[in-house]
Amino acid sequence: MKRRALWLFSVMVMLLLVAPTLVAQNPNYNNGPVWRVIYVDVKPGMGDGFWTDIRQNFKPIYDEFKKQGWVSDYKFYTNPVAQHPDDWSVAIAIEYKSWGTLDEMAERSGVSRRMLVNIEQGSTNPSIATLLRISDALGVGLPILVDVDRPAALRVTRSGEAPVLWRGPSGGSAVLVAGTEPPDVIELWDWSLAPGETHLSEPHASGTRELLLVLAGTVQLQVGQATHTLDPGDAATFHSDVPHSYANPSPGNSTGGAAMARFALTVFEPQVGSGEDR
Repeated sequence: MKRRALWLFSVMVMLLLVAPTLVAQNPNYNNGPVWRVIYVDVKPGMGDGFWTDIRQNFKPIYDEFKKQGWVSDYKFYTNPVAQHPDDWSVAIAIEYKSWGTLDEMAERSGVSRRMLVNIEQGSTNPSIATLLRISDALGVGLPILVDVDRPAALRVTRSGEAPVLWRGPSGGSAVLVAGTEPPDVIELWDWSLAPGETHLSEPHASGTRELLLVLAGTVQLQVGQATHTLDPGDAATFHSDVPHSYANPSPGNSTGGAAMARFALTVFEPQVGSGEDR
């Protein structure tokens, strides 16, 4: 369901970023409220899962958009009489105050339209960097963006429930297991890297810090021009508002045994959504 949630969110972002370009090519419109409609074909047997996804992932994000002033309203319509097997089942209508609100979101996010088209078509999944740009633009933080239930005084995430936001070519993964709300966002990650895998990370927002603890295998950490090799039990603290990377330098191509590297990562992002230059 998490993978589907990311797909649904990418469609939402497409409405915010691609629409201004299309409208700019057609001057025959008046400035004012605009409705956009998404037609969805829900396959037989997927209805319960679809509406659960809407409640848990789509609705909270659009409620946040209404608070931000980018969306005026949204509605859902069902098709009682399908004309053919591939006809639409559900229509999602979103009202924007004007096209100018879409331009604002496009400028604030800085996510390329080509990438968003690829996400919408299912040819790629959004990278962690892309999700961070979008969450920064919304001012909600990455944990809420990918798992939008607001935290209670105590929240437990069971094994296998957390979203996997990166998968390496040889079996590695990055799982966002827990996180807090803005303004000071803290993320807890469970990373694994197969032998030879590397994850390159662009600089995060100004002031971001990370704590890394190696649980198994060997991790090569590069922060700026400095490189350190860490073994099980070793830990590191560093500023991640500069280019950095994590790698498993172990030889071989097996994902089993001690060659697999695993580490816990805590990310601290201060003043998310404050409007300050981050």
